[in-house]
Amino acid sequence: MFPVLSTTDVQITTLFQNNLEDIIIIKEAIGSNLFWPAAGVSTLDTLNVGRAYLIKVGEGFSVDY
Repeated sequence: MFPVLSTTDVQITTLFQNNLEDIIIIKEAIGSNLFWPAAGVSTLDTLNVGRAYLIKVGEGFSVDY
C-alpha cells in the first residue's frame, strides 16, 4: 500500500522518473484505474492526495516527495 503524502497530486512519471523501469503495476486501492507499462495500459496517470495505491515493483526503491 502506497499513500500519497505530498500536498499536491503528482504525475506517476514525475514521481517515479528514476525508477520507472522497476514499476510492474500501480493500481488504485479503491477503483479500477491502473498503470501497467509492460501491457501498455495507462488508465492511471496521476496519484491523488489522500488516496492510496497498490504498487508492485521488480526492485525495491525509496520515494522522496
